[in-house]
Amino acid sequence: MILWSPHFGKSEYPITGAEQHVFDVAIWPENPVVEHGGSLWLNCSTSCQEADARGGLETSLMKEKKDNGSHWAVFQLVNITEWASVTECSFSCYGEHKSVQANIMVYQIPEHVELDSVPIMETGKVYNLTCRVASAAPVQLLTVTVYKGTKKLHVETFENHSAPGASDILVTFPITAQQDNHMEEVTCHIALDLRPRGQLLEKKSFSEVLKVFGKLQVPYYPQLHTLRYVQANSNLSVTCEVAGVFPAEEAQFDLKFGEQILNASITLSGNTVRAQAQVSSLPTGNYQLNCTVSLGPITKSAVETVHVYSFPQPSLEIHPSEALVNNLVTVLCNSSAPEPPSFSLQIQNASGRILASSDEFPLQLNLTAQEEDNGQEFVCEVEFKIDGITITKHTSATLTVFYVPEMDELSCPSNHTWVERTQQTLHCLAKGNPKPSVACFKEGIAYDVEEKKKQVDRSQAGIYNCTATNELGSSTRTVTIHVECK
Repeated sequence: MILWSPHFGKSEYPITGAEQHVFDVAIWPENPVVEHGGSLWLNCSTSCQEADARGGLETSLMKEKKDNGSHWAVFQLVNITEWASVTECSFSCYGEHKSVQANIMVYQIPEHVELDSVPIMETGKVYNLTCRVASAAPVQLLTVTVYKGTKKLHVETFENHSAPGASDILVTFPITAQQDNHMEEVTCHIALDLRPRGQLLEKKSFSEVLKVFGKLQVPYYPQLHTLRYVQANSNLSVTCEVAGVFPAEEAQFDLKFGEQILNASITLSGNTVRAQAQVSSLPTGNYQLNCTVSLGPITKSAVETVHVYSFPQPSLEIHPSEALVNNLVTVLCNSSAPEPPSFSLQIQNASGRILASSDEFPLQLNLTAQEEDNGQEFVCEVEFKIDGITITKHTSATLTVFYVPEMDELSCPSNHTWVERTQQTLHCLAKGNPKPSVACFKEGIAYDVEEKKKQVDRSQAGIYNCTATNELGSSTRTVTIHVECK
């Protein structure tokens, strides 16, 4: 209980009749401060000298008279919920009435101070920081400050707020996201300054951590590095990188080869981040290689098509593979592989001489079969050039040429000179396909050209008719043998 009785001193001079009834009325405290819903003690007193001077406290608030004495009374105001009230202390003295009012300030500490969740931000974009203050009074004495770390970003006051009582306050402050804002803490502080009548009341929100990410713009889109053409059942290396991003360490990669999710290893180099992975045992087909990079709210993708080829051996066909001499022969070189960006076809002979070439499927060579083409090996070679890699496949086939027997001076010389009693053999060979047989006759008597050497005598001298024969025909040559006598 607070009791207060002011001392009113006596004058040293005589007091006239009119002056004898001069008195004062006081209330204490004159400018009380009370929390909304709280209670307050007020002391009313007077300097009136009338013994039965009457006084009281007039108010719309709930009151209880707690104590009184000569020329004073103490009251307690309870459950004060009116924001604006009239509380008047009055006394009547010798028929004169005087009163004085207490200027009661009712305040309310905000129930909570909240800073709205801050979205993940992209550098250069503008975002709003929103602070919410619930049920503060008197708003005119409220200050809201938004801090980034210890730095004040924004201060807002409400001196011109006119609505009585407690109000919800919304403070919005725009901020342009910068890289140096990343991982900074932002808080909302409120100060309800009741001084000099009361205290300085403060409260703050939970902090929000700013997350700022750099833009993924050209040329900062993901870059895929891999072979676009690869042989089946081989391994493929894949690299996806993005440069000039912030913060690079928070970039998230999603690498997919077709429907297969790749397990990538991540490496950092400055503001460049790189994901690397391997794809094994590739089956044939066309596949979408997709690299998606997520950096905060930003997602960018890069896509490449990878062609997985199985390059079979080329085919080589000779039509007909068995031909008569001077007939037309077609040599066809082809491949069943899908056409890559760069390839070439060649038909070569066994010694590697190029007989025909093309960059289109199939490659055809037409020729007239000659005797020298018999047994000729033709080679079909396909060369694929893919992403700087050369892949060569080849196959071969042999041409058979049929022709009638032929004998010439080299294979069956027309003249022989033998010396009597020496060992000699009649050599007479024939070319032809099928292989011809050779028979020589002298005056109707056969001479075995395949017989081993035998001794020469004069009877062997003479003219021989040698005939080479195969299924296609025959050829005859006259051979003369001269025998020199010893």
